[in-house]
Amino acid sequence: MPQHPGLWLTQIRLNSSQTLLSESDLLCLPGLTSSSRNPRRLEEQVVHLHLFAGAYSFWAAAADYQSGDFIGFSRDHASDPGGRWGVVPYMRLLDIRVSIKIDGAMALIPLERDRHFQSMSLWKALEL
Repeated sequence: MPQHPGLWLTQIRLNSSQTLLSESDLLCLPGLTSSSRNPRRLEEQVVHLHLFAGAYSFWAAAADYQSGDFIGFSRDHASDPGGRWGVVPYMRLLDIRVSIKIDGAMALIPLERDRHFQSMSLWKALEL
């Protein structure tokens, strides 16, 4: 069986305890196509991966396994509660730090992969 072209993304650290993608994420996240860049019905778009920290969330619908670009929906309840659909390079996901208060002190935390997230429509994911 040939090696998956996105296998390199399972080697990249998202944070100290997780990689950006697990091997099971790699198998369920489809490759990026022109139709996934501009979906006709956004609410029906299926998302397969959820990354989060504090008030920020990113749901990925597809990935370009050569470049590491992800297409999906991002929302920051603090600054952009409506959210937006678009392409996010993997390096941007690695750079995101969200400010939260821990024991009275402000801390910047990296994104975490939701290990229990199941593929679902974006509409349903936004309701959770």
